[in-house]
Amino acid sequence: MDELSEDDKLTVARARKIQRFLSQPFQVAEVFTGTPGKFVSLQETIKGFNMILK
Repeated sequence: MDELSEDDKLTVARARKIQRFLSQPFQVAEVFTGTPGKFVSLQETIKGFNMILK
């Protein structure tokens, strides 16, 4: 990471946040993970995604 420019570091940080955001608990995976899923409306999902990109 040290060799990256500041813009690239920001891009990597955002990409990692997006990766974590998209791997939140899903209801369909509950039987495999044991973690209860959560329902989030499309509007809230888009809002959260946009907040990461800003």
